[in-house]
Amino acid sequence: VWGLLLMAAAALAGVPAGCAHGPTVAEDIASPRGRLDRYVGDLTTEYPALWYGAVSAEGRVHAVGGGYADVASAGAMTEDTAMYVYSLAKIVTSLAVVQLAEAGDIDLDKQVQFYLPWVPYPGTVRQYLSHSAGVPNPIWGSFYIHWPEQHAELNRDAFLREVCAENGKAKFGPGEDVSYSNLGYAILGALIEEQSGQSYEAYVRQHIFDPLGMEDAAMDPTHPAKLAKSYISRSLVTRIAMRMFMDNVTFEREGAFVAIPPLYYFDFPAHGGLVLSPADMERFLRAILCRNAELLGAVAWEWWFTPTAVAGEEYALGWRIEESDKGRVFTHAGGAMGQSAMIRLYPG
Repeated sequence: VWGLLLMAAAALAGVPAGCAHGPTVAEDIASPRGRLDRYVGDLTTEYPALWYGAVSAEGRVHAVGGGYADVASAGAMTEDTAMYVYSLAKIVTSLAVVQLAEAGDIDLDKQVQFYLPWVPYPGTVRQYLSHSAGVPNPIWGSFYIHWPEQHAELNRDAFLREVCAENGKAKFGPGEDVSYSNLGYAILGALIEEQSGQSYEAYVRQHIFDPLGMEDAAMDPTHPAKLAKSYISRSLVTRIAMRMFMDNVTFEREGAFVAIPPLYYFDFPAHGGLVLSPADMERFLRAILCRNAELLGAVAWEWWFTPTAVAGEEYALGWRIEESDKGRVFTHAGGAMGQSAMIRLYPG
């Protein structure tokens, strides 16, 4: 297996390489390193900043970054710049669920309602993880984020129950189709809290981030000095769309871009609240490539990556699967308010 990593103040992605070999990358990635460097340099005219790299189980194979994490102050994008990577949080959440399944605290084939009776949507834990339970995906209003001054007031459990009650009808029956759902992963975050006895943030810190030395990784913007600013285009349409997702958002022009306030919290971080740096993303990808025993045992690693086919699409537990000429590619993307991300695990 090999992997690739890209991060930017408007984009992030990743890819890793295998444990059985040294730090090598498939030829179509390794050979054009100069072109890759130039390509990333060209993209910084389109995006304020980005980071792109290839990693193996043994370490970094290649990395290139450029641009400004803070346009106004000319603060450079580096491997230690923290970024919102949004829905890549779902990979952390799915890993946490598989850990609890390995420990016997969750049965992947039990109904989520067995653990959380107030949830209105039928479906097993496995179906929630693979977006095949039919959980709706509300997108408007204040479902996503809140500002720091609102953080102490948020009752996450009560708000999640309210969101579920207001969107109580499933899109389809469990296993009948695939439909991506942020709400489904918000519910999985509540499941992790219920079965672990910890807050979601405390669980992933203790069982995922700390064992891997991911010092800048968090489910909230805990390192604001390291956090890249979020930028959007100066388009009026874009700003109107942003206001549909973020109540009381403000905009500040910085050169060719428009900055939005850098500090905000996700109402339900299990579906999109992950913040980390390129260096921490590399640590996480290397642990996956090595099937690090601190995260999962050998059997549970197989659970996490076993494909499930539904309605012509393949998902593993949290991973979307694509076919390439070299075999299956496990991938996930994340992006929203001025930053985006992707990881891709390729066969080698």
